[in-house]
Amino acid sequence: MLELFARAFNLGLVATIMPGPLQTLAINSALSHGWRKSLLIGVAPLVSDLPIIFIVLFVLRQFPPEFLSLMRVVGGAFLLYIAWGAWRVFRSGAAMGGNAISARVESWHLLRRAILSNVVSPAPYLFWGTIHGPLVLEGAERFGWGVALAYIAIFYIIFFAGVSLIILAFDRARGLSPRIVRGILLLTILGLAFFGGSLLWQGIGEIVLTFQNARGSVN
Repeated sequence: MLELFARAFNLGLVATIMPGPLQTLAINSALSHGWRKSLLIGVAPLVSDLPIIFIVLFVLRQFPPEFLSLMRVVGGAFLLYIAWGAWRVFRSGAAMGGNAISARVESWHLLRRAILSNVVSPAPYLFWGTIHGPLVLEGAERFGWGVALAYIAIFYIIFFAGVSLIILAFDRARGLSPRIVRGILLLTILGLAFFGGSLLWQGIGEIVLTFQNARGSVN
């Protein structure tokens, strides 16, 4: 049981420090809108992953492999959309640094954007399908569903704490000079565009390859 909880703790740390769209979005939001509104981004996986967990554990096995390819395309396109919106705010020359806030935005809007980016990303499906899912099912079989639910709780507590620390750290960075803050923001926009473009390219490539293989088998 302790070994299972240790895995949940370690995976929570890994998920936090591993560069990804959610972390990049959290940094961008912390610099643009401050930590109070941005902390909700750390809550996004707690909301969006509930249906993902159900889908992976009980439904995903019934979907064809092309499902994840389609999710890559949709997720990549959505991340590019977020990057484009952030780029428009960046180009507008809104005040940055010195604890300035670039644009007034409601907290629920940031949460909704983070939830959508997580739902349409293939990463949670892959993570739960290959790592978390088997561990949860194994824990439920060996120790009962109470322990399995505790494993899930530990993972998300560690992950939320890690993302919150990232947000708080970059909120402090807003006190730096506007040029430095804008430079960091530009890096986060490029990061979002990179993640989105790579997902889109990979998803389209997999769909094209599947189509070519299907045509070859028919011929």
